[in-house]
Amino acid sequence: MQQAILCADPLELVVMLYEGLGESIQAARQALRDGDIAGRARSASRALEIVAELSSSLDRERGGEVASSLARLYEFISDRLQEGNFAQQDRAFSEAGRVVSTLLEAWRELRPARELEPVAYGASNLDMSPLSSLSACG
Repeated sequence: MQQAILCADPLELVVMLYEGLGESIQAARQALRDGDIAGRARSASRALEIVAELSSSLDRERGGEVASSLARLYEFISDRLQEGNFAQQDRAFSEAGRVVSTLLEAWRELRPARELEPVAYGASNLDMSPLSSLSACG
């Protein structure tokens, strides 16, 4: 997994974050059903950390309306995750999960279009060429 992260381009990293977010939400929902308070809290916290990472990575200057819309969606997801965790409501987790699922599918559809630069995230602006000779990615 660490190798996949190190070798991923910025768009692939965003997809990986969304996948991890979806998995964390599902784990929180399962823990809620199982009555596992610690597991629910741990999974919800991990999901919130991923949302915070996605939000902090937005390039609001270059991303324009797309970045603004994503920021609002991340606020909604974060609110629903907190509500689900504190009020022990599967409905709130489910709502967050549906939004994440929709966003994940949209980002997955962008993946094959390598010529499109994802300006909503600042990572796309990094010049990694000096490090290419150090790559273990092949």
